[in-house]
Amino acid sequence: MKMVQRQCFEENRMSMEEYEQAMMQYEDKLSETIEDKIRTETKITNILKLKGTRIALNEEKITRFN
Repeated sequence: MKMVQRQCFEENRMSMEEYEQAMMQYEDKLSETIEDKIRTETKITNILKLKGTRIALNEEKITRFN
C-alpha cells in the first residue's frame, strides 16, 4: 500500500485511475485474507469445543457405569 502511494504521489509514476485500481485490489485481497482468518479461527474453536464436549461425555459415561 505504501509502495503504491509512493509511486503515485511522490514519484508521479502512476495515474489516479491506476492508483484507485491498485488500492481496490489491495482492499479486496485484505478482505479475503481477513475472512479466511475468521473462518479458520472459527473452525479451530469448533473443533476444540467438540473435543472438550466429547471428553466430558466420556468421563460422565465412565462415572455412571463404575
